[in-house]
Amino acid sequence: KKLAQMAELPIGPWAVDIYDEDEFYNSLAGLVVKHPEVRTWLFKIDDERSSRGTAYIDLLKMQQVSHSAHASAPALLGGGVEDFTEPAVIGADAGEVRAMLQHYVPRRVTLCNRQVYGDFASWLAEACRIGCVIQAVPEHLISQTSVHFQVAPDGAVDVLGTSETVTSTPFVRAASWYPHTRGSYQVLQEVGLRLGRSLAAKGLVGFASADVVFFDNPNFDVTEQSLQEHRDSPAIIGSDTP
Repeated sequence: KKLAQMAELPIGPWAVDIYDEDEFYNSLAGLVVKHPEVRTWLFKIDDERSSRGTAYIDLLKMQQVSHSAHASAPALLGGGVEDFTEPAVIGADAGEVRAMLQHYVPRRVTLCNRQVYGDFASWLAEACRIGCVIQAVPEHLISQTSVHFQVAPDGAVDVLGTSETVTSTPFVRAASWYPHTRGSYQVLQEVGLRLGRSLAAKGLVGFASADVVFFDNPNFDVTEQSLQEHRDSPAIIGSDTP
């Protein structure tokens, strides 16, 4: 997350460095209350790869939580909380959301690999031992892509290629397209270059990949965009980027 912030890349709502059950539910409740428009929340164990340590919840399957979050959000957001910040303090009404999450999440969560984690209790125990993150999943996904790049010893960054995930079930990779087929190459190239420069500034060299999600942005105005001066790559990749 710090690298993405250093590279001035857009990041959605998420919480990182979670190491115990109380912190997990506090963070999730804070995110749900501050972002009631988010339907799906993704949980990932830090040291797992692919979908092995991934789980998710769909709030549409937990109407009580969704309704409570929408009722709690105005009171919390009235305090001037900025978007895309970690849930440091939860509003008073979020205590009710947390209690509901503790009740419903173990029953309604979807574990992407039940051969490794048979139930949510075993997943959460490992997540608390290793650490985990919580991420918002945008609606209307177009593609789940990756950009692959190299940081040379002299600090030069070279974008080597792109790929696109083909899923068999949500968030479970079945295959990949090389190169990617949907989404802007210029955006992926810019992401790779910015992250590569951030890694080089930290003294790191070698090969790396970054995952990038493309989705339909309801706030994007095609007409307005067509009137702007064309550039090879976006000057700033933000929430107004298609």
